Amino acid sequence: MKALSWVIAGTLMAGGVHADVLISEYVEGSGFNKALELYNGGADTVSLDGYRLERYSNGGTDASGVLELDGESLAAGAVLVIVSSQAGAPLNGLGDISSGVISHNGDDAYVLRDADGVVDSFGRVGEDPGSAWGSGDTTTVNQTLRRLETVTTGDTVIDDAFDPADQWRAFPEDTLDGLGVYGEGAGDGGDDGGDPPPALGACGDADTPLSVVQGSGASTPLDGETVVVESVVSAVYPDLDGFFLMEPVADRDDNPATSEGLFVYAPDAAVNPGERVRLAGTAGEYFEQTQVSLQGEPLVCAVEQTLEPVAFTLPFADWSAPDALEGMLVNVSQTLTVTEVYDLARFGSVVLAEERQWIPTQVAEPGAPAKAVADRNALGSIVLDDGLNIQNPEPVRYPEGGLSATNTLRVGDRVDPDFRAVVSYSFEEWRLQPVDEISFRAANPRPVAPPRAPGSNLRVAAFNVLNFFNGDGQGGGFPTARG
Repeated sequence: MKALSWVIAGTLMAGGVHADVLISEYVEGSGFNKALELYNGGADTVSLDGYRLERYSNGGTDASGVLELDGESLAAGAVLVIVSSQAGAPLNGLGDISSGVISHNGDDAYVLRDADGVVDSFGRVGEDPGSAWGSGDTTTVNQTLRRLETVTTGDTVIDDAFDPADQWRAFPEDTLDGLGVYGEGAGDGGDDGGDPPPALGACGDADTPLSVVQGSGASTPLDGETVVVESVVSAVYPDLDGFFLMEPVADRDDNPATSEGLFVYAPDAAVNPGERVRLAGTAGEYFEQTQVSLQGEPLVCAVEQTLEPVAFTLPFADWSAPDALEGMLVNVSQTLTVTEVYDLARFGSVVLAEERQWIPTQVAEPGAPAKAVADRNALGSIVLDDGLNIQNPEPVRYPEGGLSATNTLRVGDRVDPDFRAVVSYSFEEWRLQPVDEISFRAANPRPVAPPRAPGSNLRVAAFNVLNFFNGDGQGGGFPTARG
């Protein structure tokens, strides 16, 4: 977490007590189902000219998104609903304002300000809580939270301790029946405020093939639509909040441009690999990966089904080739080489390639020749992930036995072929999420230290200056706080 100066943070808390406008509801739902509701608890209409809503992401102390509310107003007792600009039905029909600023996960804070200072806040600015604030039945992830009606004054201290259970009532994920209504009429979480999930029908009834959901392009052609799919669970990743489906051979189409696999966003679904399941969900894109956000519960149609993975080799033929494998179970059928370990300890991932790769300008002239090398590198590599979505995993999955000072993984080491994984996309990288254990083979031993000549008194030392920044020689001028 970025170091926080509490002296500086204290200057951000200026402003008097604002008793009228509050953040009254918070929706952290599946996919892009994100929303905030503002409520005017005063006796008079409030002009929102000069008001701004700020989002602070992952413990940051600088706003990562700002929404100016000029031109809006709130009558006494009224609410204003702000939804994500990427929200699907029915949420997108419940908003008064649509904004990309509403793109929170459970670890993002909000601050509502007017010209006089802080009006209200949600979360704790400057703290990265991991995945969420709170615990047990009341957290800021995968829930709808409504402000208790006993709360009439905003939280104007943006960096004080935050426990959502103190001022918020929790409802299940994607509860929307109270959004846009404050108080007694807000509902009890019994429905989602929109159409009920579609009837699943019986196992074997007509459904939407996974290849149709995926489409032949980079994104689904069914964005925002509710679909019913029936296929086999290939892998389950609880920390990724879902599981992957894949069509058996008999159900696949003959189009090599369409994928036969799909991610299902379903944090609480209890399914197992090999089960054939039938489910309904909303098709969409989440950070450019096609997915279906589960509605209701999946229906298990059969168990112990066998899936035949497709062959996976590097390099990709072109930039569109990985799209045809998105979400599919693959068998890596070639020996791959570790070419980057920068994110190994931090995120548990390594980059694999068909062969050892080099910085383009080390092997080619700057300009077009180096660009060509960079393109070949990109088409010839992929991230091997660990199936987790956390920082600083303990233990680090790779190499076998866990990463340590005595059990290292070096660039140039090899990965034995014939292991299965699922192709996914996140953080602007194509990835392999492992299904089998991955076996590494040392192939680039560290050179032996040269012998010391008798009587020598010269030593050569090396120091990593990557995070050592030069100042102005007088204790100032550092470009970052890590100087």
